[in-house]
Amino acid sequence: MSVSGKVMDALRSGIVLNERLNTLVEKVDRIDHDLRHVSDRLIRIETMVEMAQKQRPGQRE
Repeated sequence: MSVSGKVMDALRSGIVLNERLNTLVEKVDRIDHDLRHVSDRLIRIETMVEMAQKQRPGQRE
């Protein structure tokens, strides 16, 4: 294989790697968004539980 062929293979490999990296970054961004959404929901649920516990008659802390 000639030098130019090796250079072309290296460039192709770089492009493929870049595309895979971009796909991975997009997936990580989606996971981050989903995790933040779940965290926000959990905080709201915890708040509702705490409010319900405080409203129970005879409840001691």
